[in-house]
Amino acid sequence: MRPGELLVLCTDGILERRDLSGEFFGVERLRATVRETQGQPAEAIVERIFDASSRWGDGRPWEDDATAVVLKRDV
Repeated sequence: MRPGELLVLCTDGILERRDLSGEFFGVERLRATVRETQGQPAEAIVERIFDASSRWGDGRPWEDDATAVVLKRDV
């Protein structure tokens, strides 16, 4: 990894989080969420992923395990 790059790993529980109409959170929303917070520390990016996917599910209980890991190289 070069400085400034990051790696995001997550379980399908994040990607398959459904909204009220049954639509998945999905890879594109995950990418958009990461792009919005790319300049922040890894911890903040993880928090934003969980916040965005939780809001997508309208705050309902998680249907599956939800794990996310962000590795970021600063220097």
